[in-house]
Amino acid sequence: MNTVTVVLVLLGCIASAMTGDCNTLQRTKVKYQWSIVYGATDNRQAFGTLVWRDFFGLYPDRSLFSGVRGENIYSPEFRAHVVRVFAGFDILISLLDQEDILNSALAHYAAFHKQFPSIPFKEFGVVLLEALAKTIPEQFDQDAWSQCYAVIVAGVTA
Repeated sequence: MNTVTVVLVLLGCIASAMTGDCNTLQRTKVKYQWSIVYGATDNRQAFGTLVWRDFFGLYPDRSLFSGVRGENIYSPEFRAHVVRVFAGFDILISLLDQEDILNSALAHYAAFHKQFPSIPFKEFGVVLLEALAKTIPEQFDQDAWSQCYAVIVAGVTA
């Protein structure tokens, strides 16, 4: 490769990284980092509790979660809700590098969530990313997670 080609390839990589659309490297990082957090089954409940405790600490309105006993994050009903939320999120994370299937899954979740138009996805994302940063501080990539979470939220709220 000559110098001009190398510069053009580097500029293309930089442009791709700056587009903010959860590029291939970011998707790979998110999948890897999620496997550290969620892949260990003994950490799942603790991580879910951390996220929801912090979420309700910042956003105390639990009315949207009354059907799953949101007033008590330790109740069996709410713990089941946590498992469902993160199981769905796990599916979407696992599909980040399979765009056609990801889009199909996002459409499925979007159809389901239409019955809950006031879900605070952006607020949940803030808390989720903070919990990830606390859980895997050495590996956590804020930019990758921000970009890929934005793709997921855009798809689920479409």
